[in-house]
Amino acid sequence: QEAEKTVKSVLPTLEKQKQLSDLDIAMVLTDIDTGGIRALIGSRNVSFAGFNRALDAKRQVGSLVKPAIYLTALEQPEFYDLATPLKDEPIKLKSNLGKYWEPKNANKQFSGSVMLLDALSGSLNVPTVHLGMALGTNEVANTLARLGVEGDIPLYPAMTLGAINFSPFQINQMYQTLANEGEYIPLHTIEAINTHDDFPLWYFDTDAHLATQKEATYLVNYALHKVTKSGTAKALNNVFPKTNFAGKTGTTDDYRDSWFS
Repeated sequence: QEAEKTVKSVLPTLEKQKQLSDLDIAMVLTDIDTGGIRALIGSRNVSFAGFNRALDAKRQVGSLVKPAIYLTALEQPEFYDLATPLKDEPIKLKSNLGKYWEPKNANKQFSGSVMLLDALSGSLNVPTVHLGMALGTNEVANTLARLGVEGDIPLYPAMTLGAINFSPFQINQMYQTLANEGEYIPLHTIEAINTHDDFPLWYFDTDAHLATQKEATYLVNYALHKVTKSGTAKALNNVFPKTNFAGKTGTTDDYRDSWFS
């Protein structure tokens, strides 16, 4: 009910502020420890029984993919830590179609070098691409799969900046594993099935398994905490100054899609 009330109050406000129309939304809220889905919104019209955007809308995820890249690096502690300098200088990459791609930071500037922690908490594009290409797109795709993202993951360079399509449900599974310190539990809605007289017929019993290195996941979550303190989601800290959050924003060209996890 709280999620539904939020949808009904926030979307009209956003449309007025941004002078937009026909915004729609999807939302998935889960329990970190159990993977249980607590609320799911599939449309602006919360009683709509048709297309469910939370489950079936595959949209470009933008910067929400970045933690998987940094996790891949931090799982190699002999080469990477939060203070590792990353290149922040122009890069030009050739696509399979022969076209060139020259990613830019949001401010269109280059600093030459930046700490890994600052690159992730500040969601810098160019250092992320340098890092992702050094690690290899195949390794990044493998990390996404370990975090629980199912389906084909393209291996072209632009995937390092989220030029890949996932549903909110898939993204929630990825971040649930991160938030659960690397323990993977499949998202689910049914905990148990009993008879009318409470005799148990079935209950959810899937053991969690450690999908990522715990130490590396902790470091990624520390960086995502910085996102909510001084990075792209610092508005959270302004509204809830005494609560500790970790999160990540993601946007696509012209703000066609805007995410927060």
